Amino acid sequence: MAANQFQWLIIVSCGLLLGIRVVKGAVVNSGQTISPNTPTSTNFTLNTSLESAAESAWSIQPSTSPVSVETLQTAASALSGSNQSTTALDVTDVSAGVYRCDGGAFGYNLNVRSCFNTISASLLEWQDESPKTWGRRNDGNQYDFTLPRRYVSRDGTCIFEPLVGPRFTSSSTSQHDVALGAGQLVHSCADKNPSEGGLVKEIGDGKLGVLLAKQEPDVRCYGNAGVPAIVNSCQTVLDRMGIGTTLLRFGTGAGAEVQLPYTITAADNRCYMTLRSTGPTDSTAWSRIWEYGTAIMYMCAAQGKKGVWSSIGINGRFYLEVGALNPPADVATS
Repeated sequence: MAANQFQWLIIVSCGLLLGIRVVKGAVVNSGQTISPNTPTSTNFTLNTSLESAAESAWSIQPSTSPVSVETLQTAASALSGSNQSTTALDVTDVSAGVYRCDGGAFGYNLNVRSCFNTISASLLEWQDESPKTWGRRNDGNQYDFTLPRRYVSRDGTCIFEPLVGPRFTSSSTSQHDVALGAGQLVHSCADKNPSEGGLVKEIGDGKLGVLLAKQEPDVRCYGNAGVPAIVNSCQTVLDRMGIGTTLLRFGTGAGAEVQLPYTITAADNRCYMTLRSTGPTDSTAWSRIWEYGTAIMYMCAAQGKKGVWSSIGINGRFYLEVGALNPPADVATS
């Protein structure tokens, strides 16, 4: 610990909220029929989304300086309500990076309290100041944290995602620095008028960034809440599934490049993810499915429930299920 330390009062809410972004769909139970959405244009271009937006934002020279830990302390304390408990966290001087707010890329009108709770939960957990390795999967190297990796709030409205800068292949940065960088974004971008998402870059060793963005999920959780949370098991499914951004034809018809239903099961047989279809074929990308699966994992599987995100694909013909294998009898919940 450096000699110069600060006390940061962090809000701790009743539930663990981890969070980040969005594509809309109408979610139903797995046994129901989904009415496909009609696309507004036949000229569909896959939005490779937050990662592409972050790469573009990284190249723009920000005009902002890092917000001080004292300022973050004031912001967090101001949100502390009389019905909430606060916990003190020792915070040293860190390489918090520089940030850029960009509502056009990362969304406007974020739920500030949800975002603050998201970052607060992570800060309390991520006190380790030792450098950790971060790098993209399948590049032949082993990392402490393989990317992409996304954290989603329990209500699904706020997400954050660490990422390696576009000129780099990996980073050696502490979890502590990542959490403080994310907290900087919540204070400086989400908690202002207009409320925006944004990107903080050059944290830690200068090669890692964190994006904060808005998400508007249509996720339905159902099942017995007594099932133990299986986030770690579901994360292994997400870590080994495809993440390509190329549009592919999924479905049950002869023209499908990927036949449905398509199921991935965790090695420990605790978590599964299944993509199903209500029509012969439709198109989407594995990167989109990864996004939806991550949201369901944090919103539902983390609470011991199954979850569904529907209206996936250009014509809205797919729905994705994530949950525990062989749980107690499923009962729909709101």
